[in-house]
Amino acid sequence: YLKSNPNATRDDIVEFLDQFTKKVIQPIIDKSSAEISEWFNAYENSLNMDREIIADIMISTGKKRYSARIWDDEGNRLSQPKKKIVGLDIKRSDTPADVRIQLTKILDLIFENDNEALVKMISDYENKMKTLPIDLVAIPSGINDITKYEGALKSVPMHVKASLIFNKIIKERNMKNYVPINNGDKIKFIFLKKNPITQSEVIAYNDVEFLHDLGLDKFIDYQRLFDRTFLSPVKSLTDAINWNTNANSLLLDDLF
Repeated sequence: YLKSNPNATRDDIVEFLDQFTKKVIQPIIDKSSAEISEWFNAYENSLNMDREIIADIMISTGKKRYSARIWDDEGNRLSQPKKKIVGLDIKRSDTPADVRIQLTKILDLIFENDNEALVKMISDYENKMKTLPIDLVAIPSGINDITKYEGALKSVPMHVKASLIFNKIIKERNMKNYVPINNGDKIKFIFLKKNPITQSEVIAYNDVEFLHDLGLDKFIDYQRLFDRTFLSPVKSLTDAINWNTNANSLLLDDLF
């Protein structure tokens, strides 16, 4: 199509793909579905497949983990594109609120093919995260099996360990203004630097004032939070397209 229509616009291409799907691909699918239904002597043909999206860019990091910039969604033509996100960390319930916003911006930069701006954003957000209210960057989680791991020394899930430490501290310090974390609760947890208060690298909470009361806000390991919640998901995207995530590597690529 592009060889015979070198000046085709994006709208022209989307229209061509839509018509090609309807007139060429869909009839083949419908015929095959009917044949399969007949082979199995089905009561009725229930095997139906339709075209979903037309996108100009798609990035995949694994099975059922992808994002695409869509211009047509099941026949609904869009004047402005929208993102379809499946299985990526942006959608994960344990991705902090502010990090989700930033990961969405990272996707926009990838779709705009701007590696330089992406590198700058990573550096800027690494500095910005340290200034944000901890509730925006703490890791949210549901909690189960807390009684199962009470007293366990090994193989305790991170969020459960953090919750057990919280319960231990409020009990030992008789902090009756805080409610113990129980199965089924929603909590947040953070990483800590070495400190004399918890003797632990993690702590959970169900009330952010707990961190301030104990002075734990002075020991938050923002670098580890940044690496775990933001940089790691970004690298899963950039690795898939061979992009750099730091300025030095980008400079070396320009030199060679």
